[in-house]
Amino acid sequence: MAVLAIERAADTRRFRAAAESPSGLEGRGRILVIDDEASLASVFEQFLSDEGHQVRVASNAADGLAAIAEREPDVVFMDVRMPGRSGLEALQEMRSRFPAVDVVMMTAYGTSQTSIDAIRTGAFDYLTKPLDLTRLRSVLAKALAARQVRQQGEAVTSPADAAQLI
Repeated sequence: MAVLAIERAADTRRFRAAAESPSGLEGRGRILVIDDEASLASVFEQFLSDEGHQVRVASNAADGLAAIAEREPDVVFMDVRMPGRSGLEALQEMRSRFPAVDVVMMTAYGTSQTSIDAIRTGAFDYLTKPLDLTRLRSVLAKALAARQVRQQGEAVTSPADAAQLI
């Protein structure tokens, strides 16, 4: 028990350091935005690029899945409601095909049930539109930190665990 507690504390310190490091995460993120609203996707792309991230945009789930297969991003921000295949349906496929990619779901039509469904399906987090940029930065920092910790071989068993480490 004591060993587990010590390992957990060490994981927590490394996770916080990665998330708070001014040079650790900024400019490193490969971000994919999947949203059918071109104007919102463009604003999202500009904001994240200005923050130092490499950003790609897809306008639907099929194009988003193809973009992930071509070059796996660190984090995906995906709209729940899109024409054709919904974001929740695409999330299920992403979880099975690309388990290392953290997916943050977004919607302007947020309900408690939709957010519960997204988290249960494996979303890292859930944002409502209009986006709060402070919250967006926080969620992105947590997702990038969780990925960094996982890549270093540390035990982060779920996105919910990773979010609690900050």
